[in-house]
Amino acid sequence: MRANTVKAAMFGALQPTGRPHPLLTESTREYTAGPCPVYRDCTDTEPGHYDHFSHIKVLDTDGSEVLDAGMTALSGTDNQPVVYIRNTDYDDAASVHAATAKLRQLLDEVDRLADRVFSDHEKHDL
Repeated sequence: MRANTVKAAMFGALQPTGRPHPLLTESTREYTAGPCPVYRDCTDTEPGHYDHFSHIKVLDTDGSEVLDAGMTALSGTDNQPVVYIRNTDYDDAASVHAATAKLRQLLDEVDRLADRVFSDHEKHDL
């Protein structure tokens, strides 16, 4: 009787469950529809996707792109994620923070420039 119980247990253990095995690697897991389970900023909602991305941009009044940024993490041997700003890729948070600090500094200077230019314009009634 015990042999039949073991045989039945082994048979049951080998049957598909419809769920990914917990020891499978991340790249072979199946995902359900909805938000990406790997990168919270990934905008790809296709179930089982392997390439991850998001894209944000600032548009001018005419709809042209002033600045764009985002992230990508592609499948394959070099699956290091990157955050990009315009045409430059950054592969760690510290380098992104350094780049955005420079952008903030530039934008602060542009604000000061605008204050000076429009103040001078009003002062001289041009």
